[in-house]
Amino acid sequence: MEDAAARRNQYCPRCRGVVDWRAEHCPHCAAPIPAELRDYYNFSDFEAPVDRSDLGPILTALALAVLLALGLGFGAYWLLTRLF
Repeated sequence: MEDAAARRNQYCPRCRGVVDWRAEHCPHCAAPIPAELRDYYNFSDFEAPVDRSDLGPILTALALAVLLALGLGFGAYWLLTRLF
């Protein structure tokens, strides 16, 4: 539960900048943030944690793209050195 509290923030009522949830004044515009105007949100409300199982296919595709690019680059180099 402390993890969720550590990720909690609020918006400044004047400039709509992101402010720490405990702040009483905005660090951007120095406006006071009265308790009745606090607009809290949690990152966890709209930012789901990345599941490691989701990273596997992405990293595999990235590795294959890099290998393909290297193969094409070395193939083109080899071909150009043979032709000229």
